[in-house]
Amino acid sequence: MWPLYVQTAMTDDIKTGTTESLGIRLTAQDVADAIAKAVEPSWLRRAIHQVHFPVGSQTKAMAAGARFSPAWLTRLANKRLARSLTPAEAILRWAALPSRCRCAARCTLGSTVKAPPIQADTPSPRTTRLLRE
Repeated sequence: MWPLYVQTAMTDDIKTGTTESLGIRLTAQDVADAIAKAVEPSWLRRAIHQVHFPVGSQTKAMAAGARFSPAWLTRLANKRLARSLTPAEAILRWAALPSRCRCAARCTLGSTVKAPPIQADTPSPRTTRLLRE
């Protein structure tokens, strides 16, 4: 079972970046209902041999997003939801990621070209433009 946070006595005094940004929306009854569905799965869930069961709409959306996005984007989104990155820091990290080689012919550089390191006092033109928008 994959619930995010469940409103119980254990989570009454929890204050984290994730609970602040997403909130605690699930109840113990929501998790119990999901467990009952998992015990007697539909024919589709049996056919695909589902192992992980996200509980709640937020968890389902995040699981689907993580399944179809690159790992670096999932980590960046999780850090942003946990409020461990400011929007400017997230943009700076995104701008520093390797970008695909854009040459028309196959080159010997491989599938990615490393971006030059970003100096803290001189942001790249791309980052400057994104921060202005």
